[in-house]
Amino acid sequence: MLVDGDDHNEPVADAVRGILDGHIVMERAIAERGRYPAINILKSISRTMPRAADPAFLPSINRARQVMATYSDMEELIRLGAYRPGSSADVDEAIALH
Repeated sequence: MLVDGDDHNEPVADAVRGILDGHIVMERAIAERGRYPAINILKSISRTMPRAADPAFLPSINRARQVMATYSDMEELIRLGAYRPGSSADVDEAIALH
């Protein structure tokens, strides 16, 4: 379902998300940076993914999401230069992998 103006909280979009087994969130800002498909991994959800993916890969998938979430949480401070390396091992790892 395509939502107008990226408003994912509109009533119809919210109802559809509640019915479906998952949703993919695409973002214009990601596309503008040249990454295609412009999927926001952290905002996209699949309730069937744990059963659909090879169980051997689930720890790697979950770890990748954790690293992406850590970087996303600190991205503004990193870009501004306000983050001091060594302050957090998790953030340092996320920066290294980004």
